[in-house]
Amino acid sequence: MISYINRDELVHTKLVVDVLNSFIKENPNLSNYVGEFAKEFFEVIVNKEIEWSEYILKNEEDIDMIEMKEYIKYRANKCLSMMGITPLYDDISDNPMPWIRAFSEENINDSKSDFFEQKPRTYTKINDDNGFDDL
Repeated sequence: MISYINRDELVHTKLVVDVLNSFIKENPNLSNYVGEFAKEFFEVIVNKEIEWSEYILKNEEDIDMIEMKEYIKYRANKCLSMMGITPLYDDISDNPMPWIRAFSEENINDSKSDFFEQKPRTYTKINDDNGFDDL
């Protein structure tokens, strides 16, 4: 089940970043506004995610909440970076939970799962090397 959630998050993250980057490319005069809005928005999101994590994980002894909070901030920094926006948290540049591969950049474009199957299935995405006619 975790693999489905992870893959779903990867696809959604990539989609939002691509849409926002396209919007900025089409409306360069709004790039400063979008950047400021995104940082404010991510700050709210991070605070809500931390609040939720503290609530839902309060009885989980095996989860280090300091590490979890840093991971949430790390993910926000990565998403902002993917949009070409400077990070919110200068003190967090490395993944504090390297054992979590859920949001790995090398996985974001490589494949996606068939959500309804019991096991993740890898599908080849079309690129310059394997165009539609070659599949």
